[in-house]
Amino acid sequence: MGACLSRMEQLKKRWEKFEKNHEALEENQEVDKKDDYFAQDQYSIVHEAFLTNLGLFQDHLHKVKMETLQIGAQPNIDASIAEMDVNRAKLPTIVIGDFSGDIQDWVRFRDTFKEMVIERPNLPAMFKMNYLRTYVKGEAVELLQEVPSGGEHFPTVWKVLLSHYDNKRFLINKLMTKLMSLPAVANDSVVELMLVLNGVRNLLKALKALGSPVQRWDHFTVFLTRSKITQQCRVKWEDSVNQFRDRTVPDTFDDLCKFLEAKRNALSLC
Repeated sequence: MGACLSRMEQLKKRWEKFEKNHEALEENQEVDKKDDYFAQDQYSIVHEAFLTNLGLFQDHLHKVKMETLQIGAQPNIDASIAEMDVNRAKLPTIVIGDFSGDIQDWVRFRDTFKEMVIERPNLPAMFKMNYLRTYVKGEAVELLQEVPSGGEHFPTVWKVLLSHYDNKRFLINKLMTKLMSLPAVANDSVVELMLVLNGVRNLLKALKALGSPVQRWDHFTVFLTRSKITQQCRVKWEDSVNQFRDRTVPDTFDDLCKFLEAKRNALSLC
C-alpha cells in the first residue's frame, strides 16, 4: 500500500508539472504552434495516459485495502503482521519530491523526509526504506547501490546520504558555484526571464537555509542578476529607476525582482 500511495503522489506531482509547462508553452509567443508537440496533440495523449495509470493505481490500492481488511479479520493473525497492516492503512499521503543529487535541493529533501517519514511514530523501517528508494533518483541513488534494500538497512542508507551531502561547507561551495555560473538569458521571453529570476531566488533560499546572510547581499545579488538579463532589459530597469526612485540610492534585490516580475506579467499579456 505504501508503494502504491508513493507512486500515485509522484504521478500527480509530475502531471501538475507537465500541465504548468504546457500552459507556459501556450502563452509563449515565440513557440511555433506547428511544432510536433501541438500538431500531434501531445497534451491529450499524456492526459489520457495520466488518467489511465492513476486509475490502475486506484484499482490496485482498493484491492490491497480489501486484502488488508480480510487479514485483519482472521482471529489468529500474528500481532506483528496485524500492526503492520494497520500502519499501512494509516499511511498518510506523503509528497516529498524527488532528490536526484542536486545540491540545492538537499536541505529541502533532508528536512522534509525527516519530518514526514523518519520522525513519524510507529512507521516500520521497511516503509521508511520504501519511501527513500522511491524519492531518491539519479546520481544520489548510485550511492545506495551497494546497500541491501531490507528495512533493517535503512539507518545505513540514510547515514550514507548524510555523510555525502550533509556537509555545510561543501553545500555552500556548491551552491555558490551554481549561483555564479547561472547562464545569461538569450531574450526577454517569459520563460527566459523566469529561469534567471527563479534560479537566483531558489539558490538564495537554499543558501539562507544553511545560514548564509543572503538578506545582506543586495549589492551582490542585484549585480549578478543584472548581468544575466539582456541589454534591452537592463536599459528598461535603469529607466524605471530614474522614473520612480532616487538613482543615488543603491538598488535592492527585492526591487529588481518586482521589476522583472512586472515585465514577465506584461509579456504574458502580449
